[in-house]
Amino acid sequence: MESIEGIENLPKVQKVLIYFNQIKSLKGIENCKYVTQLSADKNQLENLNWIQNLNLLAEINVEDNNITSIKEISGLPLVKLNVNNNKITSLEGIESVSTLEYLDAWNNQISSLYYLRNLKNLKFLNVDRNHLSDIRQLLFLRELPVLDKLWLSETGKTSEPSSNQLCVDSIYPNFVIQALSQIDAYEYEVMFDRGPEYYSNTFDNEFRAKALETTVVGPRNAFLNQEEE
Repeated sequence: MESIEGIENLPKVQKVLIYFNQIKSLKGIENCKYVTQLSADKNQLENLNWIQNLNLLAEINVEDNNITSIKEISGLPLVKLNVNNNKITSLEGIESVSTLEYLDAWNNQISSLYYLRNLKNLKFLNVDRNHLSDIRQLLFLRELPVLDKLWLSETGKTSEPSSNQLCVDSIYPNFVIQALSQIDAYEYEVMFDRGPEYYSNTFDNEFRAKALETTVVGPRNAFLNQEEE
């Protein structure tokens, strides 16, 4: 199926499930004012045009498409958004989706998370495999009061870390530890890419104590073992 032509004849439809097709446009869905769930994953969508006026839309899954922007979601009452494996470069538009609780944005080209800073209802965030080169921006995550699942694997400059690892680019590792240590429950490992002497000089006792609450891999393991001896 290459289009959803005719869907306008179903004005009261609530769930639109059109995954695993060759659909390139959502034209026609704007007439379906009662839609609460849209699943259009594994298609050929290049944008989210036509959804702007779906004022009941709570869940979108457009994983595995060719989408480059999500500006069209601005103001929608979304609770869950899955845009995994697209070509998204910016999260602009999401800043006004104050109801959002779940964001899956794995494997895109996102370079900044600043548009998330006011999403006080966000509980789950997956931004694995993106282009987050400046880890200082992660400091704002501590201002998200209910965030308890965070995935940052293979993000920014990495040396092919294994799954579920945040590779700390050696410039500001203490900033990341400080920010993430204040999240109630997080799911990540930290890969330190410098040797024991560097971290001995960088982390004070408070940071080291916080880091011990996290599973740590890489050179810093040797440092921690030396401390225990």
